[in-house]
Amino acid sequence: IYRDGIFIGFGRMTLTPKGETVRLGFGADELVKIVRVPVRQIEGSTGIISTSKIDEREFKITVHNGHGEPIHISVEDRVPVSEVDDVTVELLPITTPPTHHNVRDRRGVISWDFDAKPGEQREIKLGWRVQWPNNRKITYQWAAPTKLSE
Repeated sequence: IYRDGIFIGFGRMTLTPKGETVRLGFGADELVKIVRVPVRQIEGSTGIISTSKIDEREFKITVHNGHGEPIHISVEDRVPVSEVDDVTVELLPITTPPTHHNVRDRRGVISWDFDAKPGEQREIKLGWRVQWPNNRKITYQWAAPTKLSE
């Protein structure tokens, strides 16, 4: 594998039928900086007589293209997914509209795809709310990331 004309390693590529997409990981690009910081988190009850609980979170994702030419960037993040009807999950209005939902058939994975100019810095906002009945308890279980290649 070569990146920017420099040998960075070797690996195996599985056989892929003609016309299928192959995803290869080339490691981190040190000229692209992505910072994700929590902005706000609220946990509590709703209503005067508490009938439900909420967990609301907001994040700011900053992406900077340090390359001297435009590049295509895809930022992926995830949001909770409910397995039961009385637990709801919604994106907050502050969320930058995602380009894709359930990326590569992974539930709860969203992405923002864009072309970044040289030196461009872009901000993505993500916010979600989980709401459930007061008499229930919930637990977050994040699925392990999918391995792209060895």
